[in-house]
Amino acid sequence: LEAMRALASLAASAGKPDEARALYERQLQIVNGPEERAAVLTDLARTLWNEPGDLHKVEAFLDEAIELDPNHLPAVLTLADILCQEQQWAEAERRLAQALKRLHNQPG
Repeated sequence: LEAMRALASLAASAGKPDEARALYERQLQIVNGPEERAAVLTDLARTLWNEPGDLHKVEAFLDEAIELDPNHLPAVLTLADILCQEQQWAEAERRLAQALKRLHNQPG
């Protein structure tokens, strides 16, 4: 799984989003735990973020990641970043406030 994740990351860095996407989608078929799935969905969303026409898919992947693991900070921050770039300030602020509230209520 780690090797596949590394290959996907290399493909994304090399400007091969289709190859990276296929590898991330294959990982989703393998991983079972919510935290692992959230991490793969976040990686997939980040890979597709700059692809034309995929913004709704990106947001859906990130929403699914957050639903699976509400404390998966990379998904929350990536979604907030996208919302800010789309000038959806109120929604970005709402999402970040929710994440902070969840993190604050965690036993520590």
